[in-house]
Amino acid sequence: MRDIDQLLLANKAWSEGRRHDDPQYFNR
Repeated sequence: MRDIDQLLLANKAWSEGRRHDDPQYFNR
């Protein structure tokens, strides 16, 4: 389960950074 939590946190952080560059990703 720990690995899943790590992936979610990493994905969230990546998404936060991506949003500013790609508006389309934000809408997803």
